[in-house]
Amino acid sequence: MFKRTLLALAVSGVAVSANAATIYTKASSAVQADVEKAITANAKGVAGEALGADKVFNGAADDNCTALASALGVSLTNDDGAGGKYTVAASGKAGDKAAFAVVSGLNKNEVKMTNNGLCTASVKPGLSTSSVKDGLEYSSVKAIEIKPVIVAGIGGYKDEDTITVNLSGAKVDLTKTTAPTITVGNDGLSSAPANFSFDILDITAERVRFTVQTVNAKNDFVKGGAVLQLGGIFLDSKGLSSDTAVSVDSFATNTSGTDFDVASARVITTLVNQYTASVSSLLDAAIDVGKDRQEFATGTSDALVVAMKKNTDNLELTPAEVHYTITGEFSWMLDDDIDTNKDGKLSSAELGKAVKVAGLTDDAAKSYAVNTDLTKLTVVSTVTGAVDTSATITFTVPGHDEGKLANLMIPVQDFTVAVDVKDNKAFSTAAVNMPALSATNAGAWTLNGSVVIVPYMPFGPNTQPILRHTNAGTRTGDITVRYMVEDEHNAWQPLAAAGVKDAKPGVRNMLNIVTDALKAEGYDSEKSGFKVALEIVTNVPSRDVHVYGGAKVDVDGQDRIHLGTFKTNN
Repeated sequence: MFKRTLLALAVSGVAVSANAATIYTKASSAVQADVEKAITANAKGVAGEALGADKVFNGAADDNCTALASALGVSLTNDDGAGGKYTVAASGKAGDKAAFAVVSGLNKNEVKMTNNGLCTASVKPGLSTSSVKDGLEYSSVKAIEIKPVIVAGIGGYKDEDTITVNLSGAKVDLTKTTAPTITVGNDGLSSAPANFSFDILDITAERVRFTVQTVNAKNDFVKGGAVLQLGGIFLDSKGLSSDTAVSVDSFATNTSGTDFDVASARVITTLVNQYTASVSSLLDAAIDVGKDRQEFATGTSDALVVAMKKNTDNLELTPAEVHYTITGEFSWMLDDDIDTNKDGKLSSAELGKAVKVAGLTDDAAKSYAVNTDLTKLTVVSTVTGAVDTSATITFTVPGHDEGKLANLMIPVQDFTVAVDVKDNKAFSTAAVNMPALSATNAGAWTLNGSVVIVPYMPFGPNTQPILRHTNAGTRTGDITVRYMVEDEHNAWQPLAAAGVKDAKPGVRNMLNIVTDALKAEGYDSEKSGFKVALEIVTNVPSRDVHVYGGAKVDVDGQDRIHLGTFKTNN
């Protein structure tokens, strides 16, 4: 028989497209409850309708088999086998009782009378044209198996017919695709399944070919409309990406070399990243300068909300953990209220006082960690079942210490967040990473007032500095000052003595209090010269504040005047 098949394939055939085969992505057996729901969706629920008042199969004898057949798109079959017909309820009348049966391997519904007032509805499989979504990360550790479905055209298939299945968008993995199969349910075959086999003719990187083999070529055939389920075809993982879409088409060739039953290509699977995350609520707290930058204007907490979506619906990995990596400036976490053992190293338990992941359905926080530079925070949650669709990561600062200035100040900063899901190592020794979100904007903490930086101001015995602060608005607010001395500091230093409580609108001479405060810090301008940068924060709208700075310097009997006007820098 193989000799005839190979000979036929060498003959140029003519394709026949009428009533040809169709490719589907999935076939699933009919479910009684789903069929009942579909049939009765617009029913009134009264006797004489397709499924009567109870709207179910195998219920009361108040159904109507003729109406049921119409609902399933077929005509009622009524043959008692003796040349007569069974009794059936009249149109719109009750009196029938309908049973349910599943059609296996044939794309055809049937409603058939089995006795007087009794009928059986045999319902065909559900066929999907939507491509399945397989996980790209899954493909990195496990071969993707595609399972397309071919519904035979009107003529079906006979002994020695060849069925060719072509792939595009990916290659067949020849090391794993060693025994591909075609399976047809009993209703799609003319005789017992034992009389049929679908033997492999050949396998290449682009196609798989089968030959229909039967015991009795005259009586054994695959029916028109038969549902052929393919399996055992694996994709080569090389070249797969989140842009991969794999299509399948098919055709049959008879023993005379004629191609028929040509099925157009259909996308069977698309490869996608298993998860996608997004930021649904940004960190956006305003650091309250009136509370020494130790607290937010709205309290001590701010929250980041991350949404999670699963993209796959077929082959996928089992999640075990979700890792949230947040970048920012977390030096404030070294506050004694958080770093309770004061060792400068933050344990997971200590970090748990400053950050918590919550808003979870059944997942749970596992651990917290921060790098030595205090710029990267990792929050890990343990997954139970499916990954929760949302997570809230809340930061809590120690708060205002009522002017003691013991608690650390909260830095102005921008945040990013990245999200990765780790699998349960079912197919590998190391957890497979499923990136859900690359580093993206997660918000910022800003000040709720004006921040003006005076980048240069000389002090010394031969220098007469000028420093004026102007609040051109109508609001009263505190003024705080920080400083850096040239060649001594690489970070801002607090200058608490230069602060002004409840500074009213107008022009204010800041020179004397700044000079005295610097002197208290060990920088006496009457004895030696030095250069400073100043940061002046005012707890009023930034648009209202201007700072004027300058200096008259007497060098070798010559006066030099340096002047500058500075506006908000934040």
